[in-house]
Amino acid sequence: MVFPYNSLTKHLQTLLKRPGFLSSYQSWREKETPDNIMADIHHGKVWKELSTTEFLSNSNTIALALKVDWFQPYKHSPRSIGVLYMVVLNLPREERYKLENVIIVGILPGPAEPKLTANTYLKPLVFELQKLWKMRELFSVNGSFFPRAIKVGLICVTCDIPASRKIGCFMGHMAD
Repeated sequence: MVFPYNSLTKHLQTLLKRPGFLSSYQSWREKETPDNIMADIHHGKVWKELSTTEFLSNSNTIALALKVDWFQPYKHSPRSIGVLYMVVLNLPREERYKLENVIIVGILPGPAEPKLTANTYLKPLVFELQKLWKMRELFSVNGSFFPRAIKVGLICVTCDIPASRKIGCFMGHMAD
């Protein structure tokens, strides 16, 4: 099956070459995270635990979230298309969802949502994520003379219940 896919590696390369991106995505390290307030993923228990591991304690890491949603392209249309997009969780919340920082990975063609699973569409993304986790890519970073190996990890997937079933290969509540 053919569908529009945007290379995650190439898009991350573009982001890392942009002036100021490196300092922006490292800024979460200097911020105090209060124990009694949860306003961002950086305040959560999982993020705090990961920041003490080899993954997030290293400055050459990028944590990503995958977002999945289907929508109707036209008002009152029986058709729907989907989008797979990612955000860099290291960025401050006010920067994370700006258009220039959102990575559109793929557009899932219609005319309808996949019936059971979206694995066909996820295959190239999973392949790239595996490569990026093993640090097999070198990235040119703005302000650095030499390319860097950067570890990239998928931290979470956020979507509505129907999309989560298709992404996670879960059955619906009416399934036998």
